[in-house]
Amino acid sequence: QGDLYDVEDKMSLIASTVAENGSVTFLELLMRCRVRAEMIVTFMALLELIKMGTVMVVQTENFGDITILARTPEGSESDAPVEPASSA
Repeated sequence: QGDLYDVEDKMSLIASTVAENGSVTFLELLMRCRVRAEMIVTFMALLELIKMGTVMVVQTENFGDITILARTPEGSESDAPVEPASSA
């Protein structure tokens, strides 16, 4: 049980998983962990990503699963509706 887990490594893993898949559940993240210490570091990494604004979490019902989603920067063009150019 001498394994050490790095918060930054877990942050990168969570961020890349969300970027590739669009979302991931908290349960899926925890199921990948082998020991309790890794679960704790995973949770800390998730909290840090939320604080940084990299991801957001959604829970649709009490005691339901928590979904982790990528958070787009505010004011980014990716979410802006595309308007046709006026022909004036």
